[in-house]
Amino acid sequence: MIEAQQAVQKAQEDGAALEQRHRQERRRLLADTFGAEAVRRDPSRYELTHPDREAARAASTAAKARGEAARLRELPVQEAAARIEAQREAAKQARLAREACARKLNSPDHSFDHGHTSQHREGPTLSL
Repeated sequence: MIEAQQAVQKAQEDGAALEQRHRQERRRLLADTFGAEAVRRDPSRYELTHPDREAARAASTAAKARGEAARLRELPVQEAAARIEAQREAAKQARLAREACARKLNSPDHSFDHGHTSQHREGPTLSL
């Protein structure tokens, strides 16, 4: 039984050491890629990056932009201009709505008590 516990403890220690080594190697790789000073200043920013996902997202965005540009080239100039203006206005309205929502969430008036006026409940409690 003691041998089994020792084996488990050794495996846990080895796992923790391996995790630490992987973290250090990833930081070194990130420092080589993005610059040691940048990674040292803000390590969490770089540790949370996923270049493969970012590249796929950028490729998808570029493909959508190329498709939209092709559709705009097929339209008469006036229609293309009107479509661009409509898209800009829709983007502006979405941005304003996001900002209003953020202001509402960050305002001191916004409370999470859902109508409760005090932190104490009325009636019987479960305490002894």
